[in-house]
Amino acid sequence: MDRRSSAAFAILLLLFAVPACSGLSRGVGRATTGALRQEPVAGQASPTAPAQTAAAPASPAAQTVFAPTAEHDYRIPSLVATDAGVLVAFAEKRFGTQPHDHDTGYIQTVYRVRASLDAPWGPERVLCDRAPTAERPHGDTCGNPTAVYDARRRRIVVVLNANDGRMSVRSQGTDMIPVPRGGRRVLVTESEELVAGATDVRFGEPEDITQAVQPGSFSWDAVGPGAGIQLRDGRLVFPARGRNLVRDTEGRWSQQALTGTGMMANEGTVVELADGRLMRSDRATGPYVQVFRRLRSVTTDTTHQRWTTWSQEGQPLSPGHYCEPSICAEQADRCPAAFAEPRPQGCLAAPFHVHAAVGRIPGTPARLFAINPGQTRRRWGLRVHLSYDDGQTWAMSRQLVPTSEPSGYTAAAPIARDGEMGLAVLYEGSEGGRMALRFRWVSVDWVLCDRAEPTGDDPAPVGACATDR
Repeated sequence: MDRRSSAAFAILLLLFAVPACSGLSRGVGRATTGALRQEPVAGQASPTAPAQTAAAPASPAAQTVFAPTAEHDYRIPSLVATDAGVLVAFAEKRFGTQPHDHDTGYIQTVYRVRASLDAPWGPERVLCDRAPTAERPHGDTCGNPTAVYDARRRRIVVVLNANDGRMSVRSQGTDMIPVPRGGRRVLVTESEELVAGATDVRFGEPEDITQAVQPGSFSWDAVGPGAGIQLRDGRLVFPARGRNLVRDTEGRWSQQALTGTGMMANEGTVVELADGRLMRSDRATGPYVQVFRRLRSVTTDTTHQRWTTWSQEGQPLSPGHYCEPSICAEQADRCPAAFAEPRPQGCLAAPFHVHAAVGRIPGTPARLFAINPGQTRRRWGLRVHLSYDDGQTWAMSRQLVPTSEPSGYTAAAPIARDGEMGLAVLYEGSEGGRMALRFRWVSVDWVLCDRAEPTGDDPAPVGACATDR
């Protein structure tokens, strides 16, 4: 994953580094310690904040699902919800006595299970681990969890990256070593079949699929992170650096190039549009970094063989685009800070662009969601956005995390509560100067401030909650 280490702990809360992933798994499903804390959230009554009005109801409070200690941080969330309402949250567990704001060293991938939105989280378990040994005291990296629920087979499939813990996309210390071709491996693991009522989710040993899904010229690589999708025809698609990884219904793996984009897409999320085309949202890299917004690419047809995207100057290539500077200048109310990303500031040497969760919410009307920091200068203040035209515009927006709080990488899964459709969200936060992962569920009505969704030819509501700060 393309990242620059923080020069000083003072800017940790401004620069949330992206994970690297490495190591071969062992001890899969081993229980470790975990904590769950209740936290206040924006919009709830408090001694210093007025209560929400009836037009903008509060949502359930945030919980800390992965709490840091003096020995480790948590970063890089992934989250899935099964058709039975079971939630599985994944995270990178980054070890070190100093806040782990880089992508190297000893990193595990861990997970926790929740039987329902109203049940407690189960114990933390290890999904992928290569611990330090006498011969390899540094430990290795295993991360970038990118998960999807295969509804046809009732199994959770997780794709990961793995590498020697001393390898990094950039030099981050005197003990670092170059990344050779194929040095950043691609692993996959899947759960046992989740029969009705099953809540004890266990995974098999990760399998190395690098040869099938990675170009031979690659050294550094990155899958996701966050989420894959299942297409209507049953195939699984996982976004990855410069391509998608595809698993067919027979279990065969292949890679799908982003032909036509003219860019090395990275840290992407993918969604199937209403007409069967695919849309990706990617972190801006290379000549696109000065756009300061995530890049949108769409396949030209349902074969998914060719894509269109922005040009270097930010001018759109058909079909469509969303919230680029020129569009927002003319229709600011149609893109309320959607997909704005952090700009360089202070002592940061280069622009950085944070992750966004993008997906489809089941039901009628058809709608997409997007969640990412709503600020252009730092990774704070997550906002959730809704689109009713397959991502061409983002009509509604609401603050998910206060603008005064750090919040970076995000994963989300649509799930209903008491018959009300909403989003389960797992996101990066900060506790005591170290990284934590927090969880929150919000309803679609909450995002809309109880405004009506569009029906028929009625237009979608536009804007943001008046109570947002």
